[in-house]
Amino acid sequence: MSEASEIARRGIMLVVSSPSGAGKTTLTRNLLEQEENVSLSISVTTRERRSSEIEGSHYHFISRRRFESMRDSDELLEWAEVHGNYYGTPREPVDKALSAGRDMLFDIDWQGTRQLYQAMRRDIVSVFVLPPSAAESFQTVRQYGFMILYALLLTGVLTRIIMPPADFLTRLLLL
Repeated sequence: MSEASEIARRGIMLVVSSPSGAGKTTLTRNLLEQEENVSLSISVTTRERRSSEIEGSHYHFISRRRFESMRDSDELLEWAEVHGNYYGTPREPVDKALSAGRDMLFDIDWQGTRQLYQAMRRDIVSVFVLPPSAAESFQTVRQYGFMILYALLLTGVLTRIIMPPADFLTRLLLL
């Protein structure tokens, strides 16, 4: 089979979450730098833009009225109200990316992950990253030989992945 005749595939929604300090930001940054077929999902929010933030890079900053319209017309895959501001994931760019075979990386909390699962469960691979100290207590679980997450191993960023303790996660990463 020649390189030009690669098999087309639907993209995946890769949700990476972790406790603070586990290394998620470093892992996701490396993944985005090394993989051309992975894009970061950019959320919409109603909060004011901070001076260090770039429209369309950090968030899409929209009015409360526009957000409520998007929410009410099912244009959001997930959404939440945090400290009086709305945050959410627009459906259209995710649908377009997945249909084109591109993978989407999500940096959202566990509540958002649950909503994504309700909306598009078959497209999601979620990884929970544990810091090294917590990972040590799970070493024995490795013997069961759970499926290795292909999309991340291609980058050389990750080392070991096992099944997670939570129902909405599909993989647990031990650093």
